[in-house]
Amino acid sequence: MKTKSSSRNRKLIRRPFLRGFSLVELIIVIIIIGILAGLALASFIRSQQAARDSRRQTDIKAVEKAIKAYHAASMASTPPPAASPMC
Repeated sequence: MKTKSSSRNRKLIRRPFLRGFSLVELIIVIIIIGILAGLALASFIRSQQAARDSRRQTDIKAVEKAIKAYHAASMASTPPPAASPMC
């Protein structure tokens, strides 16, 4: 007659590989995590570049407006040039 403990031992002997992960499974998981991290890093770098480009465009527009304002103010405060006599 078989007991419960002998059938339990038989299952452990037949399937010792069910106790943990194999090296191949761990390597595959590490590779997948690496791929996902690479994709996330590339996306993050791309968004940082887009933010820097947007900031540069905003700064250029601000400088352009300041130059126009300076030009308008300096032209308004200077008298028109006097006509020079022609010889």
